[in-house]
This record gives sequence, C-alpha cells and structure tokens, in this order.
Amino acid sequence: MLATLSLLISFSQTVPDLDPSAMWNKLANRVKLAKGLTYEVQEYVVNSDVEKLEGKIKVRAMRPNLIRAESDANCWYSDGKEFREFSPQHKQYINRPIDPTGIWLPSGSGLLSFCAPSIFKPNYSRASNTQYRGAKAICIEHDEPEVPGLVAKIFINPSTWLPLGWEQVTADRVQGGYYTSINTETTYPPEFFRWTPPSDAVDIAKVKRVSKLLPTNTAAPMLTFKDLAGKTVSMKSLLKGKKGLILNFWYYGCGWCQKEFPHLQELYTNARKQGLEVLLVNRGDDSAKVVNKFLKTTKFTMPVALTGKEAVKKYGVVAFPTNYVINPEGKIVYVAEGYGENLFADMVAAVRKLGIMAK
Repeated sequence: MLATLSLLISFSQTVPDLDPSAMWNKLANRVKLAKGLTYEVQEYVVNSDVEKLEGKIKVRAMRPNLIRAESDANCWYSDGKEFREFSPQHKQYINRPIDPTGIWLPSGSGLLSFCAPSIFKPNYSRASNTQYRGAKAICIEHDEPEVPGLVAKIFINPSTWLPLGWEQVTADRVQGGYYTSINTETTYPPEFFRWTPPSDAVDIAKVKRVSKLLPTNTAAPMLTFKDLAGKTVSMKSLLKGKKGLILNFWYYGCGWCQKEFPHLQELYTNARKQGLEVLLVNRGDDSAKVVNKFLKTTKFTMPVALTGKEAVKKYGVVAFPTNYVINPEGKIVYVAEGYGENLFADMVAAVRKLGIMAK
C-alpha cells in the first residue's frame, strides 16, 4: 500500500488540454445522475511518506436531505426534517440546521456535488493525468484561499467519472480519503434515515459548558517556547519594556484563525512601536516547515511559538482562535475564544486601555 503513495504526485504531469472546470463539471454531472449514493471512504494521513489509516465512514444518502453516515467516532443522520451528529464514544449528539436545497456529506469531498451548491463551491485551477493508489486518474486541484499553502485535490476515475479519492496537501503532510464500493443506483425507504438518540445519549445543547479559560484580573502563566529557528522565546522577555502582549492560540488548519490573521497583522504593524507585542502560539502539531511556508506565502511577520501544547493546557484553550491580552504586570486584561468583527473590536479596545492607540 505504501509503495503507491509515491505515485500521488511524482507521476503527475500537467496536460494543457485538461480543463479543470470541465473535469469538475463532468464529475459533478455524473454524480448528479445518482438515484442514491452508497460508498465508504477510508481516511488516511501521510507524514514523512508514512501512511497512517484513520477512520472509515460508511455513507448512504438520497435527495433531498436524507443521509445516514456512520463511523466509530462520529455518525450523521438526516431524515429531511432533523439533522443530528452523534458521537458513539461520548454518547453525545447535536442538532444541525438542514440546508433546504440539498444535503451534506461528511468527508465526501469529490462527492459533494451531490450536495447543495451553497455548501460547496469549488474553483479548481489545475488538472493533470496521474495515478492514484495504483490506478489511472485525473487529478483536479485548487489552492485553498482560507488556508494559504494548502492544496485540495480530487482524483477521478477517467472510465467511470466517479471519484477515487481526495487529498489536502501541505508542505509535509497529506490528509485524504479513498473511496470504495461507490454505488449510485441503490435507494432506501424514508424510514431507513430516521434515527432516535439512544436513551443514554446527551444533547450537547442542553449541557452547560464550563469555560476553562483563565479569567481576567488573574496572573498569566509566564511560559517559554521554541520559535521557528528553535530558539527560546519567553513571555517575560516579550513583555519587558512593552505596554501589552497579545497571546494568540492557533493551528494551521483553522479557517477562523486564518480569517483573523490579516487583522492581527495590521494591528501588530500599527501598534508595535507603541508598545504592543504579539505571539502566535501554535497548538503544537504543525511543523516548522509548514509554518514557515505559511508565513512566506502570507508575508505575516508576527512572532510564532511552535511548542504550544503546555500553554494550551495551562491557559485552558479548547477552541481556536483564542486570544489573551496581558498587561505589563503580567495580568490578564482580556480573553475570548473564536473570531468575529465584534470580538476583534473588543480586543482592540482592551489594547487601547493599555495606552496603545491602536487602529
């Protein structure tokens, strides 16, 4: 199996007459003819040419809004009226909104043409003849705008015009899934998609969430990190002679982190000379190679700490991005998780209260 991995890119050769948009449309039109959709997708991760198999999801779906997708870790059920995501391991479920114009297929990638157009709007810019796991394939790919440096790929069977697999490729990591047992003719009765939560399952919406974030007016743990060059970076040294420090927790694949970064960079550029410091604390699972390529692509100049696993625990971070603003005395004056215009404006207001006239 591993021997086929080298075929993913090394045998790929761009062919000028392959129109990526036309390839996608042909795939989409083929899938749109499906009466129903049955398939399995085996997910995998490749690090340093070593493949590790992850979850396998079995999917059964029909239009409109009928889905039954199940794996050991997560399950998704929609009977057209209710859509629920269920975790068998944690015995928890959550209700999701249903798109009135189509359905959502988890980890479907190449089969998302079965979904509503509002869910997936690809913009493939390149196409090539290649091989995928030992089979002839056409590869269409595009650069993900929300995650700079990430390339999304779909591998298509040129005989059936059904997908063989999908991949998301970074500088040193591949995450993907390959399809087996794709069937576009099988249909199911409506009751097949009805699902009732087990009696011992808990509705997440009814569980009161207790934040683990450190509260304001408490001392911030003064930690040390390793930067991209392997040098030690300490929060104490960053705060020395400064009016404030923004501690931003992030990871490479976080779309909301990516949306926030340009605004954070602008704030850093405008307010650094006034005494503001920023440290991007990676949660600890992105390599220096990936982060360096990301910074080179985006031209962000904010300092980055790679070794953030300890900090994530000590600062109670469970969602990304999470921002802390720390004053010169080492006390937390602002904390919030998530990204939004209002949240960012609140953080800028907290920075201004430290005497930094940020825009």
